[in-house]
Amino acid sequence: MQLSQLEYLIAVKEYGSMSKAAAALFCSQPTITNAFKSIENEFGCKLVKRTSAGITFTDIGERIVEDARIILGITNRWRECYREKESKLRIAFSGLIDRSAILNIMSAYQRENPLATYALEVNPKQGLRVLQAEDGSMYRMGFIMLTPQELAVTKELVNECGMKIAKIDCGYFALFARSDNALMKKESLSLADLAGQKVVLMGGGDFPHIDVLDDIDCDHGLVLGDHDNIMTALLNGFDYVSFRPVATRTEDFYLISDQIVMRRISDYDLAINQYFIFPAVSRLTESEKTFVEYISKHAVMFEVEE
Repeated sequence: MQLSQLEYLIAVKEYGSMSKAAAALFCSQPTITNAFKSIENEFGCKLVKRTSAGITFTDIGERIVEDARIILGITNRWRECYREKESKLRIAFSGLIDRSAILNIMSAYQRENPLATYALEVNPKQGLRVLQAEDGSMYRMGFIMLTPQELAVTKELVNECGMKIAKIDCGYFALFARSDNALMKKESLSLADLAGQKVVLMGGGDFPHIDVLDDIDCDHGLVLGDHDNIMTALLNGFDYVSFRPVATRTEDFYLISDQIVMRRISDYDLAINQYFIFPAVSRLTESEKTFVEYISKHAVMFEVEE
């Protein structure tokens, strides 16, 4: 039995199907199917049963998955041993997370620790899998974005792998506009103020809040991909306001540039939080301890989950 086969078991358990697990692990479905057959032949038992509702693990299958997580957690700790004396931080972040928040954290950390070095790389994987690099190696730390529904499962996996998870920020809907926009001069800004406005959404994928915008009769605009596109649109004279989840720290209103302002919308809280995952304190290198201590002092709403 190979360690990769254990990873396939865990992925199928997490995603509920072999096809979804294969997509998440960037491998073919037959590869995962063959791994299941190999383990079943080796131990003489059935791991899963297929029903109209999908794949269900047998009792022995559930036990093997549980033990597989422990085994992989141990082997990952073995892989970390040779890195214990390294001073370079290796940090991954999910492609879904607000990159500006990460850049702000890392820039501030490096100003305070000018000799610190780190490798910061985007990883398309979600949840704890953001720590799995494409070359088979493991990242030591990572930034991820989770809904409340995803958090419980991720916390279980984090604990089983000897890691910790910390909430670093909350998302809110906010408006970007030129500083002379009338909406930006209001003392308190609510969703109702968007009625009749041209709203430019930032980001891709599904927007659970579009129904809310429909309710207040907004004129939806183009979906913009990043901060730079929003800035360009506004600076070029467009009257659009831009509506997006954003980390606002403790300010309800602040200047982004001399001409562009961001305002938080007071009556809508987006239920998505950003998290920082890292090894248990006893396994941190000296440079990692310094970074975790920095995060704990300066990141908003930092709470280590036990």
